Amino acid sequence: MRKRILGILAVITLVGLSAYAASPQTICPICKGSVNKSLHVDYHGKRIYFGCAGCPEKFMEHPDKYMAEMKAEGVELESAPAEKSASVKSKTTMKHDHMTHAKSASHIQTKCPNTGNPVNYSIYADASGKRVFFCSDGCKVNFLKAPEKNLAEMEKKGMKFENSPALQTKCPCGKDHVDRKVFTDVDGKRVYFCGNGCKTNFLKKPEANLAKLEKKGMKFEAAPKK
Repeated sequence: MRKRILGILAVITLVGLSAYAASPQTICPICKGSVNKSLHVDYHGKRIYFGCAGCPEKFMEHPDKYMAEMKAEGVELESAPAEKSASVKSKTTMKHDHMTHAKSASHIQTKCPNTGNPVNYSIYADASGKRVFFCSDGCKVNFLKAPEKNLAEMEKKGMKFENSPALQTKCPCGKDHVDRKVFTDVDGKRVYFCGNGCKTNFLKKPEANLAKLEKKGMKFEAAPKK
């Protein structure tokens, strides 16, 4: 009788553990609140849901860490859905896909380097003469923590990026080089200098100096949004 009871308890324990191991995601890995199905990120073939609007960006700062934590907690993530076939797409979706395809046709990069999702061509950053596109602002923020290092690592993996258009290579003083660690942002433009002396001189009248340089035909990249 005792052996039978122990056997039943063992079965119940195994069933309980199996259920725990296969638990669907209901809790946000960041805020620990209930998930909102409209807030999600697809990462390495899995769909992760979040509780608050700021959680996806936080997740993308250390995605592998949070993925490992959820796995250890027995959370079974949904697979990221494959694209629907053209036969079941709405006219609006097909129109959007056509526009996206037409726009991406002129670009080398079509997938976000962080998530592998299709890029949003309005979200990008320039680093070391290359323009990198992302699927979200969170991925861009993560990239900009160490842009040159991240770009180098991506290129080692075989990723290709187009050249930054009209990237500034001359200092406003006229010298044929700039130090990309010395810059200032004025009227939504990022201006680089060859040294701190030129930057100090420029900042005496930043708006007026920028206007003069643009009248001379100098091009400046957009300053990153804070």
